[in-house]
Amino acid sequence: MAHAESHSLRPYLAVARGYRGALAIERDDARGGVDSLQVCLEQLHAMRYEMLNTGFKLCLVQGLMAIGQFGEALRLIDDTIVRVEANGDLLHLPEALRMQGRVLLSMPQPLAREAEMCFVQSLDCSRQQAARSWQLRTAVDLASLWVAQGDRERAQAVLRPIFAEFVEGLETADLKVAEHLLATLP
Repeated sequence: MAHAESHSLRPYLAVARGYRGALAIERDDARGGVDSLQVCLEQLHAMRYEMLNTGFKLCLVQGLMAIGQFGEALRLIDDTIVRVEANGDLLHLPEALRMQGRVLLSMPQPLAREAEMCFVQSLDCSRQQAARSWQLRTAVDLASLWVAQGDRERAQAVLRPIFAEFVEGLETADLKVAEHLLATLP
């Protein structure tokens, strides 16, 4: 951010604000993160620098859920998926579908069936892309849903093979979450 300010690199200043917002959400300052990301996205759009928008929008969805703005989160994720598909930015599609499922589950009246469909689509898409990290995140969410529904065997069947593919990075947050969930299954 300091480098962008000292060299008047406005797009990079907005990008830095976006990353600061994403980090704030991860550090449980969702309100601050949402505000930073909204400003970032407005600035990037005004400058026609939209290369990183999809990632920032996915972070914004997470922040909106954290502050209880489920309707706005759902509208944003639906719009993001439409844009990803229209623009061919398919790299982000598995994560966008996963986030759509998470939004549907986090609503005051959760839509478990629709969320499960989103997770299954995300898993299929991430497999087609050979995107193992997206597969893992989705498998954790899908397995968690199935555990909540009492289907522990199915949860283990979807998560264990994906987790077993990882031989390094076992200390990362996603793999720790997967390992913890697997430890609770039969």
